[in-house]
Amino acid sequence: MVTDPVSVPDPNLVQARMFTEQLELVATQLELQVTALEKSASMRGAKNGARLMVLARARRLELYEARAHIDSLRSAFPPA
Repeated sequence: MVTDPVSVPDPNLVQARMFTEQLELVATQLELQVTALEKSASMRGAKNGARLMVLARARRLELYEARAHIDSLRSAFPPA
C-alpha cells in the first residue's frame, strides 16, 4: 500500500512568518507613535516640543530597526 507523503511545513518558515507578522504589528504601532509625537511637537504652544521630537526620533530608529528585521526575514524566507 502506497501512501502520499504528508506535507509538513518547514518549522523555520512557519516561525519566520509568525515573527514577520509580529514585527509588522510593532512597526505599525511605531509609525502611529511617531506620527502622534511629531504632530504634538509641532502644535503651537507645545511646551515639550523638543522632548517630543527626541522621543519621535527614538521611535523612528526603532521603526527602522523593525523594518530591517522584516526585510532580512523576507529575503531569507521569501514566502514569509
